[in-house]
Amino acid sequence: MSVRVAVVISHPIQHFCPQYASWSKLPGIDLKVFFAARIGMEAYFDPDFGQDVQWKGLDLDFEHAFLPGAEDRTTSTMIEAEGLDGALDAFAPDMVVIYGYTVPLQQRAIRWASARGVKIAMISDAELRTPRPVWKRLAKEVLIRRWIAKIDVFLTVGDGNEAYYRAYGARDRQFFRSGFPIDTAKLDAAFMEKPARRERLRAELGIPQEHLVLMSVGKLIPRKRPADMVDLARRMGGQGVTVILAGSGPEEAALKKRAGSQGPGGVIFAGFVQPVELIDFYMATDVYMHPAEVDRHPLSVTEGTYCGAPAIVSERIGSYGPSDDLQPGVNGFVHDLGDIDAMSAAVTRLKDQDLYRRMSEASVRISRATQVRAHGGALQAAILSLGLEERRA
Repeated sequence: MSVRVAVVISHPIQHFCPQYASWSKLPGIDLKVFFAARIGMEAYFDPDFGQDVQWKGLDLDFEHAFLPGAEDRTTSTMIEAEGLDGALDAFAPDMVVIYGYTVPLQQRAIRWASARGVKIAMISDAELRTPRPVWKRLAKEVLIRRWIAKIDVFLTVGDGNEAYYRAYGARDRQFFRSGFPIDTAKLDAAFMEKPARRERLRAELGIPQEHLVLMSVGKLIPRKRPADMVDLARRMGGQGVTVILAGSGPEEAALKKRAGSQGPGGVIFAGFVQPVELIDFYMATDVYMHPAEVDRHPLSVTEGTYCGAPAIVSERIGSYGPSDDLQPGVNGFVHDLGDIDAMSAAVTRLKDQDLYRRMSEASVRISRATQVRAHGGALQAAILSLGLEERRA
């Protein structure tokens, strides 16, 4: 008999859906995904982007259900769905996959599983690199340990994520490195045509083919620090470097004024770019950069490295470590927050063709191995460790 796995999540998310499709094809696993809301399936207003957003290319080609009231829930923040208990009772899973423990929906899933002896696997991007007030750290100490103690296994996304769990009582034997999933099928198809796609998009944007293109993806809000990318462009003006900011938000007008020089050789403001269209931007990018002050494990770092770009990121984000998406000195560099000199120096180092080639190849190698785990390897290993296959035999 197959092991029954229930996934409980707020709404369809464009980079998790391909993972569910992969999981649903794994031998010996019967998967069902429970969505609490339809956010993203229809347009909704995102205040950080400053516009209506509707994600294109959401394929729900796996068994799933929208919980009662899903159409009325318009935000994923503190989302709850009272109908979850009955839906899980009807499916009768052997394992429940949840996302964190702070949202009422996920707390409900934990309580349901704990009461019935069902195993719990957690996915989150929590880390300890974001500074927190002392009072918050102390307040969380007891609360977090209480929730962490209820979890059987963790499908971890990186080194910083595992350090977080470890700090609150989890054991290494509970960790199964998964990484954040991305749509590998679409990216693989594009990667086969990378030179042509690179040349075409650069031509559309007017970027000389010999320019070193630095891209950062994200909302134009202070915590993402897009101003650092603008300042970097100003610092490296005239050095054959073009910066692309892919995203929109309330800071856009101020950033354009700050940039001075817009376009090739300066900053190209690409605006909000749909994930399916963003692929061509990745293909045209030489170095992916993420200078954010707060960003736990940005998906764009995962996607950028998968497309062969070395990465340069701030010390505050959760995507770097000896076995993470960015391995310092192997496929990129880490700089102090807001250190434009260090950012510029790292970019200059990557102008060395031999170093660039080695780091680009390392990005491809590292990211491919991670995605194998994300699309099935980690889940299968976790199930095996819990003996669920034997219980179903």
